[in-house]
Amino acid sequence: MIRTTTAALMAGAALSACSPPTQPDEKADPAAPATPGAAAAPDPATTAAAGAAPEVKSFRDWIAVCDNGNRCVALTGGGPGDAWLRVEIEPGPEARPVVTFGAEDFRSGERAAQPALAVDGRTVAADATAVGALGQGRRATVTAFDRQRPVSLSGAAAAFLWIDERQGRLDTPVALIRRGDRPAGAVPEGPARPRVTAVRVPGGGAGEERALPPALEALPAVQECRVDVPDGQARTWRIGVDALLWEVPCYRGAYNAGARLFIAGPDGAGARALGLPTASGEPTQFVVNGDFDPETGLLTSFDKGRGLGDCGYARTWVWTGRGFVLTREAGMEDCRGLTAEDWPVLYEAIVE
Repeated sequence: MIRTTTAALMAGAALSACSPPTQPDEKADPAAPATPGAAAAPDPATTAAAGAAPEVKSFRDWIAVCDNGNRCVALTGGGPGDAWLRVEIEPGPEARPVVTFGAEDFRSGERAAQPALAVDGRTVAADATAVGALGQGRRATVTAFDRQRPVSLSGAAAAFLWIDERQGRLDTPVALIRRGDRPAGAVPEGPARPRVTAVRVPGGGAGEERALPPALEALPAVQECRVDVPDGQARTWRIGVDALLWEVPCYRGAYNAGARLFIAGPDGAGARALGLPTASGEPTQFVVNGDFDPETGLLTSFDKGRGLGDCGYARTWVWTGRGFVLTREAGMEDCRGLTAEDWPVLYEAIVE
């Protein structure tokens, strides 16, 4: 099955079924350096995302999304009985669109179908020629296993045009929709993606469960978590010579479990709460259905919009020796059966 994505960043209200309990305003303290000699630095939880501002636009039945590196995708469909279709293009004059499409039921047992795309009754290849046909066509279908699924073209041309404008492609031979005689070399490259150096901690553990020491238990933030999870044990990982990362359970729902993160010594001394940066620039206090791997420095969070996990937020951060820095965020507004790997990406950094 060819993969795609079909919606924009998940609105917080859509996650209310399993969202965290209401918390009073609390600024997350930056973590103290976890290793001897670590230099002071800005709190990574409040550092603004680098690169272009991620943006999401709706055009009738289509959505266009561009991330912080100005990689853009236009997409539609994915609802019951419909096919989905996605056009993705990197920034720069050498980039060419990648067209993918499919449908939820284009699978027979363990075998995925290789669907065919047709516009106004004519089969088109999954390349740049398809984009022009989609922008000018009236009706599109995706077919596999003798099943034909419609694709709406309402809004396709407007979505392509917006991407052309965002990426500086208008009136060039490499535009998606509005081509002209401007040289392709006039199309700018995308902004450089931020680079993040991960601090890896070999032998940091696999998340040992332990009771909270009194110094941690007494923190107001932990006491708020105890309202919903009175008996939860923390998970811990070693992230420095005398420092542990403590994950304290804070709420549980039908398909989401949220936790707060703290850096403290083995006895809970010097505990500091961590905020986690997001693509919007507003830090979140919670990691949801998360895990941490000290061997890679990678922290993951998967905040589901519903039990199937086909909408919500998927984020990753890396440990820098002082705090966690966002390296990837994807989100999806509509729950349409697509897995997180197919959601639109709003932010991405290069991990070194």
